[in-house]
Amino acid sequence: DGLGNNQDDDDDNDGYLDVNDAFPLDDSEYLDTDRDGIGNNQDNDDDNDGYTDEDEIACGSSSLLLNDIPLDFDQDYSPDCIDIDDDNDGYLDVEDQFPFNENEWVDTDNDGFGNNTDWDDDNDGYLDENDAFPLNPAESKDTDGDGIGDNDDPDDNNDGFIDEELFISKVLTPKSNGLESTWKVINLNNYNFNRVRIFSPQGNLVFEQEDYQNDWTGVDQNTKRSLPSGPYFYYINLGIGISPKTGWLYLFN
Repeated sequence: DGLGNNQDDDDDNDGYLDVNDAFPLDDSEYLDTDRDGIGNNQDNDDDNDGYTDEDEIACGSSSLLLNDIPLDFDQDYSPDCIDIDDDNDGYLDVEDQFPFNENEWVDTDNDGFGNNTDWDDDNDGYLDENDAFPLNPAESKDTDGDGIGDNDDPDDNNDGFIDEELFISKVLTPKSNGLESTWKVINLNNYNFNRVRIFSPQGNLVFEQEDYQNDWTGVDQNTKRSLPSGPYFYYINLGIGISPKTGWLYLFN
């Protein structure tokens, strides 16, 4: 500009007097707030607090004051207002029901207690340790371990018979080792007050039992001897108000 630097009050002609210019010979810089040798125009962290100027401005803190820092729950130098995982637990805030608790992220039953500390995650009344489906309030038990809860499973014990249907065997073969070695009335346990009676073709009562346990082997309860092969009439009382089941079974002895 025709003025030597010794006489010129603004050597770089940037509009800032040399006495106030941290970079009197650099017309692109004049201020260095944190005195790190990098002018504010190039420095992305003017106050050297670990947070970029852009982030501080976005989150409402001062980019020129060292002690004015943005909220940062997990102290990862990514302020909460822009941090997609505020508690740094690996779950994004948009999916985290506890964005400021690194120990919790899901609350299945929405009771205010995270699953990691909640003893009953689905709030079905069964403790998680005793619940086969701790995250499903509609299920708690899986009797046969097939992955289908008893409430949805039509065959809870996986015996091949629908739980709600009464199946009465028509055959008894006591001398075999198969399923028919005892007389079976499947799902009779669904009826709390049941009584089974078996009659010979002549009408004689040969067997009677309350709460039948599928254990009759074709023995006459009167003589304690095995009955001869042939047809036998059964009469099953299922309780008050329920029609009894009657029919014939064939005994092979």
